[in-house]
Amino acid sequence: MKIIKITPSTKFAFLSLFFSIITVFGQQSFKNLEIESEFKNYTQPYEEVMYAHINKTKFIKGETIGFTVYALNKKNKILSSVTSNIYCVITDKDNNVIKEQMVRAKDGIANGSFTIDKKFKDGNFNLKVFTNWMMNFSPQNIFVENFEVLSTKSNQNKGKSERSKKIDLQFLPESGHLLRDVLNTVGVIAKDSLGFGISNLKGKIVDSNNKEITNFKLNKMGIGRISFIPKHVERYNAIIDYKGEKQTILLNNKVENKGVILKVSSNNEQAIVSVVANEYTKAFTKNNKYTLILHDGKNIEEIPINFEDKLTISLKVPLEKLSKGINVFTLFNEDNIPVSERLFFNFKGLNLKESKLISSNTKNGKTSVNFQFNNNNTNYNNVSVSVLPKGTKSYRKSNNMISQVLLKPYINGFVENANYYFSDINQQKKHELDNLLITQGWSSYDWMTIFNNKNKFNYTFDEGITIKFNVPTKKKESNFLIHPLKENEPKLISFDDKIKSFTAYKYFPEDDEKLYLSKISKSGKVEKVPVYAQLFPNVIPSLKNKVSFFKTKPTYYTFENLVDINNFINLNNSEVLDEIQIKAKTERDRIEKIRNSAFGRVQFLRDNDRNNTLAIYLNAQAGISARDNFQTGRFEVYNRSAGGVPALYLNDFFTLDYSFYFNYYLDYVEYIEINSVGIGPMTFGPGGTIKIYENYKKFKNYRPTLSKIDFPVTFTKPKKFYIPEYANYKNNFFKNYGVLDWLPKNKISESGNLNLAFNSKNAKEVVLFIEGITENGDFILDEKIIKID
Repeated sequence: MKIIKITPSTKFAFLSLFFSIITVFGQQSFKNLEIESEFKNYTQPYEEVMYAHINKTKFIKGETIGFTVYALNKKNKILSSVTSNIYCVITDKDNNVIKEQMVRAKDGIANGSFTIDKKFKDGNFNLKVFTNWMMNFSPQNIFVENFEVLSTKSNQNKGKSERSKKIDLQFLPESGHLLRDVLNTVGVIAKDSLGFGISNLKGKIVDSNNKEITNFKLNKMGIGRISFIPKHVERYNAIIDYKGEKQTILLNNKVENKGVILKVSSNNEQAIVSVVANEYTKAFTKNNKYTLILHDGKNIEEIPINFEDKLTISLKVPLEKLSKGINVFTLFNEDNIPVSERLFFNFKGLNLKESKLISSNTKNGKTSVNFQFNNNNTNYNNVSVSVLPKGTKSYRKSNNMISQVLLKPYINGFVENANYYFSDINQQKKHELDNLLITQGWSSYDWMTIFNNKNKFNYTFDEGITIKFNVPTKKKESNFLIHPLKENEPKLISFDDKIKSFTAYKYFPEDDEKLYLSKISKSGKVEKVPVYAQLFPNVIPSLKNKVSFFKTKPTYYTFENLVDINNFINLNNSEVLDEIQIKAKTERDRIEKIRNSAFGRVQFLRDNDRNNTLAIYLNAQAGISARDNFQTGRFEVYNRSAGGVPALYLNDFFTLDYSFYFNYYLDYVEYIEINSVGIGPMTFGPGGTIKIYENYKKFKNYRPTLSKIDFPVTFTKPKKFYIPEYANYKNNFFKNYGVLDWLPKNKISESGNLNLAFNSKNAKEVVLFIEGITENGDFILDEKIIKID
């Protein structure tokens, strides 16, 4: 990193350095430690940050929460290629678990849904998304979003009186203290009695003679800053007018006679960092050395600070040399004790992909749109899209992907409406974000923890489900068959020595899937074997770390709103019942559907067919020769009609090892599809295909050759998003709280095109909330208004 010394600067104060801070570390000295190596050792393990895009934040009973999860590598800010098990948990205001599920991530992306049913009372809930491994690290990496459930018992207007005139006004010096006779910057934050920021609060700072020193106006989150030169042994007050009542609040910040502060200013190209002492500190700083550490959670730079005869040391850091997002500056004294820290957000390199609407077409309540994105490199990407009526009040997220990935993991505590700072970014919002960081204090990187790091991990990295099979065996040789799952191929495992147990890894059962194990004798006969299985994980992990979040402001509803809610619930209850009745399929319809969708000849087995092996059954089919070769222990098959060996599939899994089918009994096979020509998907070789489909549930009592293993926890397969019905698509209730569609997984083409199709019903205008990320870590954050023709 190229760092250039410049002339002294007296613009903005940057960070805290004061002598009494040593008490944070007690009297312990870390002088002999190498800060850089200790930091690299601490940050070396793999870390992730989790984000979930949810379709909205206000729900009515009967609706569905749709979500798309993005798991990112914390260090390089790109999608994680290794994560598979993602846990999604909904808790109430008392942290009781209401619903939970495990979803499977592929290439860092997963999606799922929760139904808002009778388990939910009206009020606030939290969706928490995490992995087991993440619990070894800062809880700030975990995703938490607050949402509200509305019912006919939701708060009405009478609740508005809960807010009182009580105000919490804090003044937080950027350097942790005020230093006399130099320019100090102080963060200002004001909260109401419910803990929410007071928007646009105005006030002034006066001295003991009631002379105005400076004034301030806070932003919509109740945050701002002031700058002034404090005098020693002087008392300052803030005078504000809140709800028509004038209040005087003492700035309870001691003005230090001696000390050092850190200052920062920035322009479009550089961050300017200055370490400043006053005249009363000159004798001390002349003979003491300090170190300024700059890091982004991955890379670290160590910069010596030597005052000699100067009062100010200034450094110019090119923004293009800093990482995008949070950069942490920490000042250490000569004993390697951190005495000051400040967070700086670098917007340079934050590339937001922008899009342009190319076309829009609506037919029969379905709208198709095409967007063109502004640049290339869109491979390996995903965007999720919430489709809501224009003017909706139900999409009030506290975070977006940028704030969750680039801001939250690096700060302590929580941020109100972090989403605001990264939507329609401009210079004002950049300045407001810097004000926020002044008020946040120290980062989430605890140097005491870093220096005492032992790299002990209490939580494992889950990759699917690991199964330890404990089996009794007295024979030297053992052969076991692990039957397939929808997402796992069958496995034939052989042992030459006596074994008591063996382990299988990376299994991905979905919903109510079961696993089946059989033992194969020397003659090739499939037998049931007593087995005790241990499965890991076997529960949804419990979040023991306290996760900070900011709940949404309470909403108060009119009597008319509550009537609309009641009508909505009654309408969609009946719709759900009708849907269940319509979707009920007879066995005959199901069989017909299977045959019509197949590319080959489908034969459903009869009971006497299941007494045979696959070889015997296929050998009786026209044009097929098959046998079990007991000399080689292999299954042999040839398609005389096609003139070649057919490709074999079991439950749509292509199997290369034909020995798996040796003496394979058809106990649990429901039907077999024979495609002699080989036309259609999933075809290999000249001999066509033979597809075998098992149904353990239907034939579970047919022959006791299987040992069943129940999974205590399985992956929840994504379900089709339920789109509710509304009695009126023109009234305010639908416009404010209605939902039109949710599109969890969509791809931008290599040429930059994004094609979407969604339900628009009878709405005149809809808004698309689009979020996503590309292969190289460029964020997609867009909001589009679509007029329906």
